[in-house]
Amino acid sequence: MGNPTKFKMEMTAAGTTTDNIYDGTHYYIYMPSTNTAIVYSVPQSQPSDPSSATQYNPVYIGSKTVNTYACAGYQYTSSGVVTTIWISTQYGVAVEMVSGTTTIDYTNYNFSTLPDSTFQLPAGTTIISM
Repeated sequence: MGNPTKFKMEMTAAGTTTDNIYDGTHYYIYMPSTNTAIVYSVPQSQPSDPSSATQYNPVYIGSKTVNTYACAGYQYTSSGVVTTIWISTQYGVAVEMVSGTTTIDYTNYNFSTLPDSTFQLPAGTTIISM
């Protein structure tokens, strides 16, 4: 998938749900419980961007099926923490990441064309700029 023009990801941690929305220009962290969102402007990244994961020299560790997706695995170490990430070979998105003692499973992907309203904040949302 490379660099998606839009995406939306729901996340629940410690009983709190947030929606992470990228509308092609801005990145929002939306908190439905308070109807507020933090907005970030996102500059166009460059392949040489130093924040790129390639700066950690990831090493290919093999392939396996994760959450029904055929994946390629990569591993790298940063600040003494070993991270393993499994990326769908069909879609190019992370399916699972294990970093230290934390595991993140990415599920319920929808790769179909979605209406623009999917990537819009609800009416009346209070927006906080960062």
